[in-house]
Amino acid sequence: MLQIKKILYPTDFSSCSREALTHAIVFAEHYNAELHMLHVTTVDENFPYQKGLSFEGHFENPMELTNRARQIAESELSTLVNDNQEKPLQIIEVVKQDEHAALAIIDYAQQNDIDLITMGTHGWRGTARFFLGSVTEEVTRRSPCPLFTLREARSRHIEETEPEPIHKMGKILVPIDFSEHSHFALSHAKELAALYGGTIQLVHVVERFFLPEFYDKIVSYIQPGSQNELLKASAEILHDTMKRIPGPEVPYEVHALSGRVVPSLMEFAEENQSDMIVVATHGLTSLENTIFGSTAEQLIRKAPCPVFTVKSFGRKIFKDQ
Repeated sequence: MLQIKKILYPTDFSSCSREALTHAIVFAEHYNAELHMLHVTTVDENFPYQKGLSFEGHFENPMELTNRARQIAESELSTLVNDNQEKPLQIIEVVKQDEHAALAIIDYAQQNDIDLITMGTHGWRGTARFFLGSVTEEVTRRSPCPLFTLREARSRHIEETEPEPIHKMGKILVPIDFSEHSHFALSHAKELAALYGGTIQLVHVVERFFLPEFYDKIVSYIQPGSQNELLKASAEILHDTMKRIPGPEVPYEVHALSGRVVPSLMEFAEENQSDMIVVATHGLTSLENTIFGSTAEQLIRKAPCPVFTVKSFGRKIFKDQ
């Protein structure tokens, strides 16, 4: 079962980060975990960088500006706490000042034995581009624990409307490459499916060779039926894997696909309305220091739904019952 005692929720008070808070609260309530709300002030030439946090006035020195930024952040954190005071939550409010927000988040997670980080992938510094490439990317690379990342709901403009609460995850997509890392991710997914009352979509992609489309016909001609045989065998192994991996019994379905891994998973998630993806940071071909450029990183960047990233190395939150 998952053992989550401390959850870190880094926020820049953007709409996307408020969506992530909805899930952080669900996790905190279910696991009776401490919820650490963290804002890192990074005062520079772009400050103020958050809508609604701007202020007027002249400041004689950088320290005065920094102090004012802290006051604003503390006020915003207090508002978040007050908005959720009716919930039985153990909330810790923290404001840190640092030139590098990602490093401050990682440092806080390490020093406070955080079990799960929940955060958005967009922020006030870029509504048209991903926050990835900066804070979220760096946190994903270096996080000592699992990470739940959430993109802004695409049906709403990031600055125009309030986030819609999301409490259930009906369909949880779990990519499986039959590595031990992906099996470990499945254990987490079973717990999450039980938490949200969801169904697991177990997916394996039989990856085609990187050849121009013209050669697909030739390969099919030379090896008639071989692709179908692989897909059938993969589906059977997926059923066996689901039964073998520890975790609560939850509804599931298996899908064996053919194509390129990430595009196939993305297309599947779109067509089958997946609500969450649970993926390991490493697979059959990954080494400890080569996560980025991998399936996990690309899914975090592009997936149409939240991604729960299970660290193949580092802090573990899953314990066998």
